[in-house]
Amino acid sequence: MACVDYARFGEFYLFAQHQGCGLGTLILKHVLAQADARRLPVRLEYFKWNPAGRLYLRNGFQPTHETDIHIFLERPPAFSE
Repeated sequence: MACVDYARFGEFYLFAQHQGCGLGTLILKHVLAQADARRLPVRLEYFKWNPAGRLYLRNGFQPTHETDIHIFLERPPAFSE
C-alpha cells in the first residue's frame, strides 16, 4: 500500500435543484473531517466559471495555481489535539 501525502476532492457536482440548500457544504465538511482525522491536506480544482469556488474559499482552501480554465486549490489539515 502506497502512502499518500494529500487527499484529492474531485468531480463533485450537484444537480441544480439541490444547489444552494447546504448539501454541498455538508458533503465537503464530511470530506474535510475525514482528511483532518488523517492529517492530510486536501487538493481540488474547479472550472473558473463555476460559482462553487466561493464554497471552497469559505472552507479554508487557498489558490495554488491556475490554467486557462481551472483554478487549483489546497486546504491544509486542521489539527485538533
